[in-house]
Amino acid sequence: MPAPSDSRRTIPDTAIDPARLYRSDELAARMGWRPSGWRAARRAGLKALRYGKRWFVKGADLIEFVEEHAGRDE
Repeated sequence: MPAPSDSRRTIPDTAIDPARLYRSDELAARMGWRPSGWRAARRAGLKALRYGKRWFVKGADLIEFVEEHAGRDE
């Protein structure tokens, strides 16, 4: 007999640690951004660091970016 399924939806841990460095793909997944969302955030002033072909964002910079842009409809 199969185990009863849990109908509650699990929410992944999306908390951003200000002291951590995030890869752009990991950050986009945590924020629910598509590639166009990542590009829009960069154009809007999100600070990012490039190393080789990869982009990274400091958690503190993301928090600051979100606080500055909260409530804006762009």
